[in-house]
This record gives sequence, C-alpha cells and structure tokens, in this order.
Amino acid sequence: MKFREALENFLTNEYVYVVLLVLAIYQIFMLFE
Repeated sequence: MKFREALENFLTNEYVYVVLLVLAIYQIFMLFE
C-alpha cells in the first residue's frame, strides 16, 4: 500500500476541499457569533 499515492488521490478529490471549506466557514461563523 503506497501511502503517498493514496494521499495524492485523497487530495485530488474535490469533496475534500468542500469539507475543509465548510469547516472553515463554520469556525468563522462560531467565532463571530
């Protein structure tokens, strides 16, 4: 099992960035509330 290859495949997944974006927006929202 190649960890680096799996990691690259994980990072190229668009859903990963969507989740990170949602988490970032959620933290900012909680910070200002």
